Amino acid sequence: MTDFAFSDLGRVHWGSTLKLAVGRAFFAGVVLAVFMLVTSASGPAKPPVGELLAIPFVWAVIGPVFSTGMHFAGRIFYFIGDMADGIVETIFGLMAACLLVMGSLLMAAGDPIVYFLNRQFPALFNIADLRFFNFRPMIFITYPD
Repeated sequence: MTDFAFSDLGRVHWGSTLKLAVGRAFFAGVVLAVFMLVTSASGPAKPPVGELLAIPFVWAVIGPVFSTGMHFAGRIFYFIGDMADGIVETIFGLMAACLLVMGSLLMAAGDPIVYFLNRQFPALFNIADLRFFNFRPMIFITYPD
């Protein structure tokens, strides 16, 4: 996987890209639901099973857009902080770092599961060089040159 530029949008295989984004988000939702189940206290604070089962499906729909938006907002905060001086630069830099990391982690949490599924069933996600853990909120699959 190489760096992606806007000029590469014509080479994107949108079906495979969308399938990979939804798969990454779904399994990130599975990881999030298991994390919530393991870390939740018993009793009234424990989340209902129906909500835990819905998390992967809801996250599969909103996850790619939400994490890409957070990543984009982080870039904007970084640009604003780069133009400022002093404490404003520090504050915007910290906000940018938080948005960039959180936007990436929200999708990357499901990457190990997607990686193993892709190795077991290569036609499922149709990507040859998928890494075990990707910090990119969106991975574009392109046609070969």
